[in-house]
Amino acid sequence: MGGKVYHYKDSSNLDIDFVIQLRDGRWGAAEAKMVTYEFDKAADSLLRLKSKMMKVGIRDPSFLMILNITRGIAVRRDDGIIEVPIDCLGP
Repeated sequence: MGGKVYHYKDSSNLDIDFVIQLRDGRWGAAEAKMVTYEFDKAADSLLRLKSKMMKVGIRDPSFLMILNITRGIAVRRDDGIIEVPIDCLGP
């Protein structure tokens, strides 16, 4: 798909594990978390990044994701962020 993967950290200590950007400008971000009690903190970070990007004129992300090690199915949270078990990404 011709995209690139970056890590994001800024002066406000906002730290995002993965920012994926395609050549056409589409982008998405993901936080990797091992335990469910960290999901809300991850979601807050992802939403903060989205807000910062929109303030400087970058369009909405194609996705915001919390990648986790739990088993099960991917779900979309009420805030629009998807929670995806790592085993959903491949065989």
